[in-house]
Amino acid sequence: MAVSGNTVVGSIWRNRDFLLLWIGQSVSMLGSRVSQFAFPLLVLAVTGSPARAGLVSALGTLPYLLVTLPAGALVDRWDRRRIMLLCDLGRAVALGSIPLAFTIGSLSWQHLAVVAMIDGALSTFFSLAHSSALPHVVDRRQLSQALSAASTTDQASQMVGPLIGGLLYTLGRGLPFLVDAVSYVVSGAMLMGVRRHLQGHAHAPSGKKIWHDVRDGIRWLWKEPMLRFLLGVVGTIDLCSYGYTLIMVVLAQELGATPFQMGVLFATGGVGGILGALVTPWLHARLRFGTMLLGVIWVWVLTWPPYAFAPNLWVLGVVNIVGWVLVPLLYVTEGSYRMTVVPDAFRGRVNSVWRMLTIGLQPVSVAITGWMLGALGPTWTILLSTIPQAVAAIAALLYKPLRESPKLAEIARDTATSGS
Repeated sequence: MAVSGNTVVGSIWRNRDFLLLWIGQSVSMLGSRVSQFAFPLLVLAVTGSPARAGLVSALGTLPYLLVTLPAGALVDRWDRRRIMLLCDLGRAVALGSIPLAFTIGSLSWQHLAVVAMIDGALSTFFSLAHSSALPHVVDRRQLSQALSAASTTDQASQMVGPLIGGLLYTLGRGLPFLVDAVSYVVSGAMLMGVRRHLQGHAHAPSGKKIWHDVRDGIRWLWKEPMLRFLLGVVGTIDLCSYGYTLIMVVLAQELGATPFQMGVLFATGGVGGILGALVTPWLHARLRFGTMLLGVIWVWVLTWPPYAFAPNLWVLGVVNIVGWVLVPLLYVTEGSYRMTVVPDAFRGRVNSVWRMLTIGLQPVSVAITGWMLGALGPTWTILLSTIPQAVAAIAALLYKPLRESPKLAEIARDTATSGS
């Protein structure tokens, strides 16, 4: 049991609804990692064309850019449970169509492209609905624990998903996608067992244009100084970090890594991520939000240069473990704060704007990183990428409201008292 003020809050692991939601999402995450590993392999096998494989991958990301903002508004309008159930059903049918088409010999790259777009669009809706519904399943003071649990299973699925995907693809090219389809069925079944309401009521009046809702969400976010500031800091870090995979590949190649060693090297990131996710709630219970976030940001910045000067794969692996410990520490911390302070009526829209302005930077980040790697090499790419992050860390240190922020539990209590 956790105690905050005069109120005793039970463990999330005794919360039936949370367990059902977490189990369903854990299974779904693993299924997605399995199929994501096998997807490009199947496209190449069907087309024999790396260009078409790249096109299908790009089409899979297109829905994210197109639907994120309207999806956030609709998540605030529509029943979130129904949205998630329909998304699970739609993804199960889409992914299940791949082994069926493969079995009857009618699988084409166009079919795979359509499945990639459907999966991308429905996953965007599901993710926004899930993050908006979570504060209705657990107490606000337990959001850190809930997000840490999700982060732990996410990191674990990143480690074992490709291994399972490779094994299943070897046994049968359609098997990874059948497993993913079944995982969505499991997710939907778990969701149907959740008893709690996942939102208060329909917040937007009927007939109101969807873009007016989106505009209102942007305005709400912009008028919140702390969230606006955190968006700038996190966005800067994201812009400099999404090229990490390219940097690691080049570093590993320069150190003579074999494909197997490269796989092990990337797996060390999963080890660090799991460790970070496990320790995050413990740190949140003992440190103020501002202290925690400032410490994580500064250590994050300081871990970048060691990547550039790692003398061998062993040292690079250790540096990578330490670096990935910080990933859940940063994103669970800022995510817990955001989900605590944003009112239910705006949660879908604010989260969609946040994601568009952070995750949406990924193509730009990767393009810039690729150019710098080709022109300057990995050492200077890493050092130059560290500079904007250091500037963001200095700005965070100088921002008084962040330095003086209390613990997340106190913020949650104050928010609940104010009725937000």
